[in-house]
Amino acid sequence: MTDKVVIDNQSQGWANDNMKLIQDSYKQINHVKDLPDMTADSSDWLVAAYCIQNNCDMLTSDKGAYTAWLDHEIKGVQISVFGKGEQTIYKIQLVLY
Repeated sequence: MTDKVVIDNQSQGWANDNMKLIQDSYKQINHVKDLPDMTADSSDWLVAAYCIQNNCDMLTSDKGAYTAWLDHEIKGVQISVFGKGEQTIYKIQLVLY
């Protein structure tokens, strides 16, 4: 388990409204747009690479974002529901074997 998380752009509004919940689970909270060499519309693949290299979880409303993690030859990810708003917020975590 990690104490770092990256929040994707699509989940920004939900994250702002639910920051206490996120802070209860993570010490370091980053938004994609604030990461080095990233913009708000950075690809899932780039965000996954960052999370893998920096041992971060990812919060997203994108149901398919996990595929970018697997494209990095990761053997497994864990996907769980972290919160609900207008859309469900998923937590993607790297699974170490």
